[in-house]
Amino acid sequence: MVNIERNLGMLCEIWTFKTSYYSDLFVAALSAVIFVAHAEPYSKTEELCLQILSWQKPIYTFESDYNKNLIKMGARPVNMDNLSLLANFWQQTLISSIGYEEANKKRKEKKVTP
Repeated sequence: MVNIERNLGMLCEIWTFKTSYYSDLFVAALSAVIFVAHAEPYSKTEELCLQILSWQKPIYTFESDYNKNLIKMGARPVNMDNLSLLANFWQQTLISSIGYEEANKKRKEKKVTP
């Protein structure tokens, strides 16, 4: 009984790792911009960042000695001086996407109306 419980526990750990990795990939694929607070060198998070960067999607991270590996890979550093600029960019991106959806909805309504 103990071996079965241990094996099931290991299976659950593997399943959780695989599903979390693929769900992270899915969310990243849907995102326009990605922010990663930190990724250890040679970690699964760093591997995920490499995959995202290969898609030509921008990744932002804190400007820090701890994140030199991400910055060398191509992540864009964020510090307190440019954090407000980045927040403004994200806000404008969100407004643009909402504005596009509203304009698209109005365009469809005009086609339906005789």
